Amino acid sequence: MIVLIFFIILAGVLYLNSQNFFDAQELLENATYIVGLSAVLVFIFLWIGDFESKKNLYFLALIPLYMVSIYLIKQKTKAKPLDIIANQQRYFNEVKAKDIVKYYSVRKDIKRNRVETLVNKHNKKLIKNGVIIPQFFLNFKEIEPTKIQNIQELESSKVFSVVFKKIQGFISDLEARVDYEKTLVENGNYAEFFLMDLWEKYTYKFNISLANLDILVTNPNERELLGALDLLNLNCVKLKGAVLYYKFIQFKDRIKDFVKEESQNINPQEEIFDEKYALENDSDRTRYKGKDDK
Repeated sequence: MIVLIFFIILAGVLYLNSQNFFDAQELLENATYIVGLSAVLVFIFLWIGDFESKKNLYFLALIPLYMVSIYLIKQKTKAKPLDIIANQQRYFNEVKAKDIVKYYSVRKDIKRNRVETLVNKHNKKLIKNGVIIPQFFLNFKEIEPTKIQNIQELESSKVFSVVFKKIQGFISDLEARVDYEKTLVENGNYAEFFLMDLWEKYTYKFNISLANLDILVTNPNERELLGALDLLNLNCVKLKGAVLYYKFIQFKDRIKDFVKEESQNINPQEEIFDEKYALENDSDRTRYKGKDDK
């Protein structure tokens, strides 16, 4: 009994000291369990065993116990790998990092000492040699905004639903109140115009990119919408999204904001030429001679 108490006290001391060693805490805790359990088992074996008349085989049971304990301690104290596992930055949880890598893998051009990314810059241009490319007009004839009756129909398109969900998150962050059904009616019940209107009003304060949603695109309208949403916050226009962007500002009657009004009179006009005014306000490069000049 004295020996049992001694080992139990020893196990308690090991357990208490294990809290002071962060690196070896698990190892000391496991050692505590082994010492305590072994002391109790040995005491039981001594209590029920007959050592005077025959050999006691109960002690052989400690061998597998120690072997299992050593294995578990080895697994628990195994050094953790030093590999850095980074999650690729993305703005939409619906798009997985591995899908992004797979989708853009065709653009990788592996060189001897570097990896280059292939980008077809000319395919993105709307204007070449000062002229709008014919593809814009072909797209303009083909692409029409999607008519829906209520916002629930946005769920029929993965891209539409994902974009709408993100917009709702921004509106919630801004603590704004929006009547979505009313906004849909104001935009002619067109899904794309509805999303573009909300995107323009409520996302300009946030840093957001739509590029990775290309993975979810299944038709030209979805691809055009992503481009149009991007154009709402840019100072330039590219081919992708140009058609929907134009139709949206046309629907909103905002084309006049982009076209110079030729009929506007900016400079005052007089029926009779004021020679004195010209002399006083002329530039240094040109001299007007009045009647008094020689």
